[in-house]
Amino acid sequence: MSTGPHRTAQPAERRRPPLWLSIVACSVPMFMVALDSLAVSTALRTVAAESQPDTTDLQWFVTPTSSASPTCC
Repeated sequence: MSTGPHRTAQPAERRRPPLWLSIVACSVPMFMVALDSLAVSTALRTVAAESQPDTTDLQWFVTPTSSASPTCC
């Protein structure tokens, strides 16, 4: 016997993650790829000046960086 009003179970409300969290989650990896590309392109001039490599040797530095970029096609 229940003495109080009969309550039906309400479905649990799902909380959506805040929009800023989604923006940060997408922006941080893109920033890291851009920072890595900046570091490689800056160091490439020094590497080329000190070790006198040919073009194919310099591609070993550039190719892994550009293949990690989401805009690479």
